[in-house]
Amino acid sequence: MKRHPLIGDELCRPVKSLEAVRPIVRHHHERLDGRGYPDHLCGDRIPLGAQIVTVVDVFDALTSDRPYRRALSPEAAWRIMRSEAREGAYSPDLVERLVDLHRRGEIEVAVRRVPSRRRRIAKARSRRS
Repeated sequence: MKRHPLIGDELCRPVKSLEAVRPIVRHHHERLDGRGYPDHLCGDRIPLGAQIVTVVDVFDALTSDRPYRRALSPEAAWRIMRSEAREGAYSPDLVERLVDLHRRGEIEVAVRRVPSRRRRIAKARSRRS
């Protein structure tokens, strides 16, 4: 799982038009406190584009269903993200910019639902019938 930024960077390497996005792909799991991966960059050494993708990716993950939990509301996601930003994960300023964009209606939250295990099993059984 932690290798996907490196794999993504390698996939982009031969495509000249993707040169500018390679640092974003490679560093979107770095943390401002240096505890991220793959290169353990910290602070301003993390490209701004990667920092932005990190914040958006975390918000998307929190507001999407996962096999182990239901999607959180945007408000619950903001609370978690603000706490993690205070702990050094990512920029509090970027989190607040995202919150502001959402409150002004400039971005929408598309809550993605994953069918429950029971519904998936029932659907699979009905296909076999």
